[in-house]
Amino acid sequence: MLTFQSLVISSVSVHLLDVLKLLGIATSTALAIGMMIGPSQVMARLAEFSIGRNLHPTWSARIAILLCGVGIALLLPAIPWLAFVALALYGAGNGILTIARGTLPLALFGADGYGARMGLLARPMLIAQAVGPIAAALALERFGSIPLLVGMCILVAISFITSLALPAK
Repeated sequence: MLTFQSLVISSVSVHLLDVLKLLGIATSTALAIGMMIGPSQVMARLAEFSIGRNLHPTWSARIAILLCGVGIALLLPAIPWLAFVALALYGAGNGILTIARGTLPLALFGADGYGARMGLLARPMLIAQAVGPIAAALALERFGSIPLLVGMCILVAISFITSLALPAK
């Protein structure tokens, strides 16, 4: 689940401006849209620490994955104002997922061996972060932005479905 999300997030981060431009959004507007991610991440983390602090990390991860997926899906119509909303949702999901990535293994497996477990979990995520942008570049060049976004939505859907198998107690 976290590996698929790492692949998606690294791919979107690297190719976002190209995707937006290929969707027909002007460069200056695409830059402004891309700037929505950072503030959205911060706001979502603040919400996580205040409103969502009593949520089990499994639920935080599910919400984060869902926000990322909805954000990516809302880019498909290629409507600039909707892309602002899309990237705000995507950024919020990414912000929450950053926290869940550390708290979820702790909640599921406990503190014993946490460092070693995080190291084992990090390996496939780091590989996905390295491979994702390259694979996305090839897909973007060969097929265009819409198929790439659809592919990212499919990966996020797989992540979300996988998250449903995790305990939330």
